[in-house]
Amino acid sequence: MPLGLELGAGWVMGAMTELDFVRNEANTGYDREWLNSITFGHGITETLGGYVEFVAITSSAAGSK
Repeated sequence: MPLGLELGAGWVMGAMTELDFVRNEANTGYDREWLNSITFGHGITETLGGYVEFVAITSSAAGSK
């Protein structure tokens, strides 16, 4: 589920959340993985821009951190 916003003064922000079902290591079922990201960007020149992105992934798998 993506989201994009213009923050003003040349700044933009994007955010996304995602839920995946991944086959577990024992091949007996599925674990859930959540991925969340947020991005901030800004123009540097008229033809060049830059951004920074933060990503977090969590899992329901036994022993995951």
